[in-house]
Amino acid sequence: MFEYYDGWIEGGEYGTEYYGCYYWPDGSFAFGEDPGCPGWLPATNTGGGVTVTWTGTVPPQPDCFAQLKSRAVNVSMAARFRAVHTFWWVQGDINGQAADFILSAGPWPPGSSGVQYLDVFPTPGNDNGNGDNSKQHLVWSSGVSSTLCAQVDAMISAAKSFPNNTILYNAVGLLGLGGPNSNSVASYLGLVGGFAPVPPRTAYGWFSPIFFASSLAN
Repeated sequence: MFEYYDGWIEGGEYGTEYYGCYYWPDGSFAFGEDPGCPGWLPATNTGGGVTVTWTGTVPPQPDCFAQLKSRAVNVSMAARFRAVHTFWWVQGDINGQAADFILSAGPWPPGSSGVQYLDVFPTPGNDNGNGDNSKQHLVWSSGVSSTLCAQVDAMISAAKSFPNNTILYNAVGLLGLGGPNSNSVASYLGLVGGFAPVPPRTAYGWFSPIFFASSLAN
């Protein structure tokens, strides 16, 4: 079976064949091995890109999703107000492979009576070992589709690049609404991915702003 690929390529030309890493038209990785993505394939240079013909099938792009989860806060004072902690269970596309992450946030160092910072913990898999896992209560789901991968990957990237140890954590906050706290981060990550689910009523801090060094994000 012949498949046609209209993306572009990084590599060298040798006669009528190309050698290198092949990419989809949007720039995401298509196939090839690391490092160097070896493999000679018949190709035709079409100007803005390369059309590659090969025998076999195109590796399918993984399906991606984002699910907002919640659980009760394990603090006696918060329990009185039925406060919940929200986080994301997502599946993104990492180098053509489906990859699950728990995207969660909280105070660091935990349990400290002194200054605590709001840190984000992107944990590979579906359980971070601290109560945040795929089995917790589902608040909202994006559905499952390969078209969601860019949005979900943006969430994962934002979680990984969050400026830990720079933003003060506040569990209660202004007027008792909380924040910035873990719910503030859950809201922020959702917006990064283009998602705006309705949060649980007692997800205090969801609407609290997070003040970054050079910008403001909700």
